[in-house]
Amino acid sequence: MRVNNVIAKMQAGEKAYGCSLTFPSTAVVELMGQAGLDHVSFDAEHGPFTPDSLDDMCRVADMAGLTPLARVPNIDPSTILRFLDRGV
Repeated sequence: MRVNNVIAKMQAGEKAYGCSLTFPSTAVVELMGQAGLDHVSFDAEHGPFTPDSLDDMCRVADMAGLTPLARVPNIDPSTILRFLDRGV
């Protein structure tokens, strides 16, 4: 099971650092991991994220050691489940 860096840092009394993306870019996600960030947040409410791009972003975030978070575009349960199914 993947470790949630945000929760682990909070439990250790430390700060978790991350960044938010409003556009899908695997290169930027990879650079965030190399920079030592703890999490990446995908803003699908204001950005053009598709299910396929979320799959790619979450896979790269996992390989880069980042915990993926997301802002969903709406509160429809099916939308939220699609995001959860992709690892956000």
